[in-house]
Amino acid sequence: MLRKLLLPLLPIAALALAGTPAQAAAPGINIAGAPGPAELDVAKATGAKTIRLFVHWSGAEPTKGDVQAKGWADIAAGAGQRGLKVVYVIVGTPAWANGGQGENVPPTDPQDMANFVEQFAAAPGNRGNVAGYEIWNEQDEDQFWSGDPASRPAKYASIVNVVGPAIRRGDPEAKAILGPTTGNNYGFLQSLYDSGLDKGAYDAIAVHTDTACLDRGPYDFYKDAGRIARFTFLGYREVRATALANGDDKPIWMTELGWTTTGDAKCERGMWAGKKPSGVSTADQATFLKQAYNCLQEDQYVTVAQWFTLRDNPSAPIEELKHYGLYGANGQAKPSLAAFRQVAGDADFDVLDEACGDFSGPAVKIAAPTNGQKFHSTLYIRASATGGVARLSFYADGTKIRNFTGTASQDGKPVELLWQGAKKLANGPHTITVEGIDAAGNSVKSSVQVVKAPKNQIASTIASQLTVGKKVSCKGRTCTVSGRATSALQPVLDGKVQLLWQLKQKGGWKTLHKATKAASKSFNVRQKVRKAGRWRVSIRYLGDAPFKASKTVVKQFRVR
Repeated sequence: MLRKLLLPLLPIAALALAGTPAQAAAPGINIAGAPGPAELDVAKATGAKTIRLFVHWSGAEPTKGDVQAKGWADIAAGAGQRGLKVVYVIVGTPAWANGGQGENVPPTDPQDMANFVEQFAAAPGNRGNVAGYEIWNEQDEDQFWSGDPASRPAKYASIVNVVGPAIRRGDPEAKAILGPTTGNNYGFLQSLYDSGLDKGAYDAIAVHTDTACLDRGPYDFYKDAGRIARFTFLGYREVRATALANGDDKPIWMTELGWTTTGDAKCERGMWAGKKPSGVSTADQATFLKQAYNCLQEDQYVTVAQWFTLRDNPSAPIEELKHYGLYGANGQAKPSLAAFRQVAGDADFDVLDEACGDFSGPAVKIAAPTNGQKFHSTLYIRASATGGVARLSFYADGTKIRNFTGTASQDGKPVELLWQGAKKLANGPHTITVEGIDAAGNSVKSSVQVVKAPKNQIASTIASQLTVGKKVSCKGRTCTVSGRATSALQPVLDGKVQLLWQLKQKGGWKTLHKATKAASKSFNVRQKVRKAGRWRVSIRYLGDAPFKASKTVVKQFRVR
């Protein structure tokens, strides 16, 4: 098991196992080594329906043609007597089959492995007691497969294409299982389809979800390029999606799932070394176990789910690898054992009334523009989102305008933009879209339709208003006034604001100074007036369709 440091269903042929809850993944257990009768009794007592065992081809056929299956067949027969089915993992190439390059180097001729598996599966004791054979283990990563990564998919596909049919010839009741990927490596699965994988050569697709330093539960996930990420528990759904996209509706066998109970002990390796816990508490392990099987019950295409593992392994090289068991190294049961028994023993298992992950995404609201709104120049866009927003993005006709992240897109906080690029749009209808994305990568979009038209074709129907300071401030004959043009629809307007500085004379008010400012931002106008006397400033928003013109007069002031 390689461990990384990252955080309408079709009818399928389910594995027929006695006592398995209908439409739920059959619970199983991983066991280290070659279990004797006492260990098989312990496995049976957990309520497991399957046990998973590693078979090293290098040891079971030390010389070509000398297949030594009896010891394993005796275990399988003992498991069968207890109502357990075995899932074998075939790994480890003998030196004679690859020129002595090491166990992790695949065979030079895949037919050699096919010949071995056919004889092994046909051995009395194995035949009839084995649920399935996994063709290698985590062949998508270097820990279990050596060689050029670029050639790996084609080489592995060539092995499956001949080994899968050989399994069936040896034992027609046993399933040929596409080797489990590390995490939920749907990218590797796609590369197998692209490399000539024969979809008729296997009966199920295996995945592993017990990734290292995993301190989050099965409901937690994040997305990578819009897809549930590989190194999250729920990534198996992307494996299923990839298979269906390639016309492959075979079930998924999750042959390893689990959490290590290292508590607050720090992660010891990889990018998170020293930065986060390497596992969870024993209580959380039990909770996450139930939650995981709760998820799998929703997805009926997962037909086998085998917990990793039965017992802690005190001989493992680092602390994280020592504590995945239902039993501690001292033989004491963890809370997860009771949780597993509940899952495995309840034919109507449904102890959790919970959503398996939150895929709802944030709620997006577009305040401006309004649907059907006409414009001729810039376009004001204002939106907000609630429900855990991490980013808001504005689009016009599918082309991104701008992202708002961090404090700019806090939950419920509006973000706004007077989009100058709207000037370049052609006349006619356009779609403005706002996309809200939460921390998990869930995306929700909301759109409105707008129409760009010549200015003379847009009626001025929307009231505007001018907001100005309470008074004009003067130092000597230099006076300053500030304000802005706005409307109830949007706080930023196109067009111009005109300021008329007027002196009181006998015949009324005479304009002596004039200034014009863009209405698209607040104005702060400083004017040196020509002479002393009583003054006022008449301020006009000149209007810009669809906004009406408006005006206001600042209170009179005296300049000495």
